[in-house]
Order: sequence, then C-alpha cells, then structure tokens
Amino acid sequence: MSPVIIAEDDPSVRELLAEMFETEGYPVRTFTSGDEAWSFLASFDGPVQLVLTDFSMPGDLDGIHLAHLVRDRFPDLPIVLSSGFMRETPALDGLNVIVLPKPWSIAQLRPLLSPRP
Repeated sequence: MSPVIIAEDDPSVRELLAEMFETEGYPVRTFTSGDEAWSFLASFDGPVQLVLTDFSMPGDLDGIHLAHLVRDRFPDLPIVLSSGFMRETPALDGLNVIVLPKPWSIAQLRPLLSPRP
C-alpha cells in the first residue's frame, strides 16, 4: 500500500498523525522538515497516498514550497497544508491543496485517503 507522507516539525503532532494513520491501516513516512520530505519524494519510485505538511517548518522548504514541488511531480496527489497559524496567501492560488487549520481530526482526513484493498 502506498504511504502517507507527513512533514511536521512538532514531534508530538508528527507522532499523533503517524499513529492516527497507522491505526487506520496506512503505512506512514514522517519527516521533520520539508527538505527531508522532498528528498524522499524526489527519489521515491512508487505511488503516494497523501502528503500532509505543516505550513511553517525549518529548512529551505516550508509547506507551501514543498506543496509546489509535490504538485509538479505528483499532479493528482492530495496535499493537505495545515497550521495553527494559517493565513491566506497568493502562493496557494491554483495549487489545488486542502488547507486544514489545526486542530483537526482523523475524520477530517479520512475522506482524502483511497479505500484500503
């Protein structure tokens, strides 16, 4: 089954997300920055279920920049951008991402996932 990719710098949020998706039966790959997530995704040779990224993270790639790179490589992949400090920005125009303010629940994320075989 294709993995859910989580790019989140807050360890407690990252662990909670991983546990939520794993409990639902999905394999999860977690990363502490957009740079780490992109390094994995740029060389990953397979399908991805979903990318969930925080808006603001350390490193060169914040969530918006990561979303742009992911969208170019995986045009149909669901991308969720989440933050407790989310604001509208022109950088999201035409990007086709789901903006999900924190806090959220698995019930809000579940519809974005493909049915399990």
